Amino acid sequence: MAFIDVINDYGLSCQARILLLIISSLSVYEGYAYASNSYFASKLGRSESRVKIYLSELEIVGLIETKMVIHQKYGRGRHIYLQFHIMRRRYLKKDRI
Repeated sequence: MAFIDVINDYGLSCQARILLLIISSLSVYEGYAYASNSYFASKLGRSESRVKIYLSELEIVGLIETKMVIHQKYGRGRHIYLQFHIMRRRYLKKDRI
């Protein structure tokens, strides 16, 4: 799976594709992203309400899963996990195997 496969996925809105790449980048060290909608909005140049729509779009197709968590130090938050088994099925082309 290459980033170009995500960029060329016209089944997702342009902003949802970019958001998926941002989430992917943020997930490298912890295995999940924990950025706020405000952070995503600033990176995308969109409102927080639009970010919620893009996140919902990614959840509906199964590319991400969001879990609410409670941290002793930080309080409530969320972890956004990439769903690699769905991504492989969606983006890994059989001719590349």
